[in-house]
Amino acid sequence: MKALDRKLWRDLRLMWSQALTIALVVASGVGGFVTSLSAVDSLALARDRFYVDGRFADLFAAVKRAPNALAETLMATPGIADVQTGVEEMVRIEIPGLADPIIGHLIGLDPRVPPRLNRVTIASGRALDADGGAHSAGRIETLVSEGFAQAHGLVPGDSLTALINGRRRTLVVAGTALSPEFIFAGLWGMPDTRGYGIFWIDRDTLEAAYDMKGAFNRTAIRLAPGASEQAAIDAVKNVGPVGIIGFCLGGSVAFAAATKLSGLSAAIGYYGGAIVRFADDKPKVPTQLHFGEKDAGIPLTDVETIRAKRPDVEIHVYPGAQHGFHCDERASYDKTSADIAWPNFNPNRPPINIAPR
Repeated sequence: MKALDRKLWRDLRLMWSQALTIALVVASGVGGFVTSLSAVDSLALARDRFYVDGRFADLFAAVKRAPNALAETLMATPGIADVQTGVEEMVRIEIPGLADPIIGHLIGLDPRVPPRLNRVTIASGRALDADGGAHSAGRIETLVSEGFAQAHGLVPGDSLTALINGRRRTLVVAGTALSPEFIFAGLWGMPDTRGYGIFWIDRDTLEAAYDMKGAFNRTAIRLAPGASEQAAIDAVKNVGPVGIIGFCLGGSVAFAAATKLSGLSAAIGYYGGAIVRFADDKPKVPTQLHFGEKDAGIPLTDVETIRAKRPDVEIHVYPGAQHGFHCDERASYDKTSADIAWPNFNPNRPPINIAPR
């Protein structure tokens, strides 16, 4: 044994307490790391089980109005295992004593037939009455998303007001609920438990209020095992051109679809914040992107990076517009920019070119 080795062992014997302390600290760190990994795995397992038990849909689509018979056509599409149609509307909500604007997402729910997809779980209170829960003229029973109810201290029996198709209606809270579709409820993928709430009401009542009897404006689709988005495109492209349009997170998805999928005719993305991350990917179809000059989440440097990397993509920047400028349910809605942007991708109108900034 060399002299240096003997000195090392002698020093360790002299500093045995410090060495033991260091070893215990390292062991504690390793133990904490293993415990954290176990906790993450447990949370991931619980999350996956919740979405499976709630039968979370794979695809969602919104339309202006479609006949209920169209659901049978969708069901016959190869790769689709289940289709659930519904009626949904955005309304203004007023809570006594609160001046802040609130957006309510009304969802028609049949209390006699539980939904097959995106099942609603009662967190407190009770389910809607089978008769629709209308106590008297203008009063409608509702289930409220749990996060929104907690943020505003709402409990079963409380009342609030909704402006439903121009009429002020009183919503009476029957209970709070959860749905896999709205764990992080908010507009355009941004959670907001104070300014945005989900309200499940009797479907017949909602249909009558918006003249949607025999029709739907929202559909949820569950894919068959092994099915893919590409298979769905292939199944319907013979009927007519298939395009994709998305807003916010959906804008990024639309750009990604243009680069990854085949069979699309065009892609349009509004203020997609993640587009800059994969701007090196070349779209396979004509692609158009829309951004607001004053978007706090998408700096103009990102837009210029996309423009430099993708000269083949048509990009429009709207002076003074903020994120969400095309959504008339948001405070950032900019009608001037929205009116310019919409005809820009209308095939019956010539493009309106916005000068780069």
